Amino acid sequence: MRMILIASVVVLSTLGFQNCSDSGLPDTSNSTTAASAVPSNPNPFLIPPPVPQPTAGAQPQSQLVMSSFTELATYHPACNSSAPSGSGCMVAASRLCHQKMGLAGGYGVVEYNGDATQIVCLKSATSLTVSFSTQLAAQHPGCTSGAAATMPACYAASNRYCISKGYAGGLGVLEFNNDSAQIFCFSSAVLAATDLSIDKLETYLNTCLISNPTDVTCLAASKRYCVAQGFSAGYGMVEESGTTGQVNCLK
Repeated sequence: MRMILIASVVVLSTLGFQNCSDSGLPDTSNSTTAASAVPSNPNPFLIPPPVPQPTAGAQPQSQLVMSSFTELATYHPACNSSAPSGSGCMVAASRLCHQKMGLAGGYGVVEYNGDATQIVCLKSATSLTVSFSTQLAAQHPGCTSGAAATMPACYAASNRYCISKGYAGGLGVLEFNNDSAQIFCFSSAVLAATDLSIDKLETYLNTCLISNPTDVTCLAASKRYCVAQGFSAGYGMVEESGTTGQVNCLK
């Protein structure tokens, strides 16, 4: 049985992975002491990931977008380099994608280097407002309030709730107020779920730990894995059991 412990714009191309720091983003700082997006990886990409190849006739439903903590903070003041995987940045990324780009929403930060950030904007996602106390807690007892919004429990609860409603998977919590929470659900036309060993994810970023599955390092590793498989983006881990975690890839 699976045990659950448990998110100025330029679209990245594969050229963005060349001459990059370990974070997967161009190093925009001239300082040798600039903060790294994610802890140093002694085995970064040896070969740039391939260009995603969507199904013939299909349009990508998500996209990698460059931003900055400075810009994201204008959408939510709690988004900064000290908490890149916190709820402040999840909310800020979604607001930027929706308000500035006119898309359904988004999530992040999935990578960062100094002030430069990478987020994911969503073209096709169903936004649902749900209750912490009844709907999400019923899926995972650890997801009971906004304090757990970006913790493994709420990643799992949101994913499970969406599946219970007939979707392929879900993401959240994003916006929240008292007992109300916003989550995104994805159809099978947008999302493909896969189970990966932590050893596999570590080949994309060796600081992704099963003990901290929703940290920015695992968001980065999951996104890198999905892009390398031909998807536009991805996130994880949304579920975890032993040394295996579930990653959701987005077309």
